[in-house]
Amino acid sequence: MAVCASIALASMLSVCTPVAAAAQSRVIVGDPTITVPKGDTVAERGRLLVQAFASGLQNEGQCPNVVTSVDVKDRLDFEKLKLALGSGNEAAANRVTEELAATLAADTVVSLSVGAVGATYVLSASAIVKGQVVARVSEVSRTQDDLGNTADRAGVRLGRALGCKVPDPIFFEGTLTYEVTLDKAESKTNEAGDTSSLQTRAHRKDTIEVRGLRDSAGRADIDETSTSRLVTPTRLSQCAAPGGYRDLPNSSNQSTEMVTTGGGATSPSVRLQLDGARIQVSIEAFDSLPRTMKQRDTVSGVTCGRPHGPETTTHSTDAVTTALDTAAVVVNIPFTRGQAQQSGAKTWPIEVNDLKGTATLTWKLIGKS
Repeated sequence: MAVCASIALASMLSVCTPVAAAAQSRVIVGDPTITVPKGDTVAERGRLLVQAFASGLQNEGQCPNVVTSVDVKDRLDFEKLKLALGSGNEAAANRVTEELAATLAADTVVSLSVGAVGATYVLSASAIVKGQVVARVSEVSRTQDDLGNTADRAGVRLGRALGCKVPDPIFFEGTLTYEVTLDKAESKTNEAGDTSSLQTRAHRKDTIEVRGLRDSAGRADIDETSTSRLVTPTRLSQCAAPGGYRDLPNSSNQSTEMVTTGGGATSPSVRLQLDGARIQVSIEAFDSLPRTMKQRDTVSGVTCGRPHGPETTTHSTDAVTTALDTAAVVVNIPFTRGQAQQSGAKTWPIEVNDLKGTATLTWKLIGKS
C-alpha cells in the first residue's frame, strides 16, 4: 500500500496517484476542521460541505457505501426524538446504535479541513486506512458561495484516487425460477388411409429460495398432457344382414387423453459460482413428487352402417412418470460488478426425451460479502 506524499502545486490543486489497494467498500466522512479568521461565516457551513463532498465521492467518485458524520448524528437524533415522544422503543434504538457502530468501523476514514489564505479558501481531504494516509486531494475556492461545488469536486477526485469499488460477493441470497416447457406433435397416415396422431405438452416450474450459506428450499409444479388419436376412414366391409352378407360402411375414431399433474416442496441442490463477469448457476432437483394421472378414452364410429358412440371411460392412477420428473441445469448468467442486486431472465432451447421446447431461468439475487 502506497502512502500519499504531500503535494503543493502553484495552481493550488493536488492529488495522489490512485491507490488500488485502498479500494474499500465502506467510507466514513468526518466533521471538517475549519480554520478561518474570527467572524468568517464559513464555520457555519460545515454540514453543507460534508454533504457536498460525500455526494461527489459517492456519485462520480464511484464510492458506493459512504456515510457521513451528519448521517450518524441525524439518525441518532431521530431515534432519541422518537423515544422522547414515546413512539420509539429501546430495542429499535439499540439496533440503530449497533448498525452505526458497524459503520464507524469503516475501512476508510476521510478527514476534511478548510483553511483561509487571504480571500481564498483551501479545502483538503485525506483518506486514511489503518492509520496511513493513502490518498489526499486539495481544491481551491475563491468565494464562500463556491465552497459547495469545491467540496463536490474534491469528493470526485478522492474517489478516483482511491479507486473505490464494491468487493465481489462471497455468496448470494434471493430467488431463482427455472421453468421448462416442452411440446411434440406428430401425425402419420398409412397406405390404408388410417391416420394416427400424438400430441404431448409437458411443463415444470421450480421456484427456489437461495439462502446463502444455508441449504436452498424450493417448490416444483408439474403438468403434462398427452393426446393420441387413431382415425379409420369409412370403408366397406362384409356384414351379416337379412338374406345374406352385404357390403356396409365401417369407420372408427379413437382418442386417449392423459393429464398428469403434481408438485410439492423440494430440497434442490443449488451452486452459484462467480467467474469474472458471469455467475455459473447449477440446479439439481431429484425429489420424488406426488403425481396423479387421469386418463380418458373415447370411441365413436360406424359399425356395419350403424353409428355408435361417443363412448367414454375414465380412470386415474398415482403410478406414473412424466418427462420432467427431475430438474437439472447448468447455465451462465451475467454479473455486474458494483451492483448490489443482480436480476434478469434468460431463455434457451432445450430437448428432453424427443420433446423440444424452451427453458427459462429468472433470477433476483443479492450478493453478500
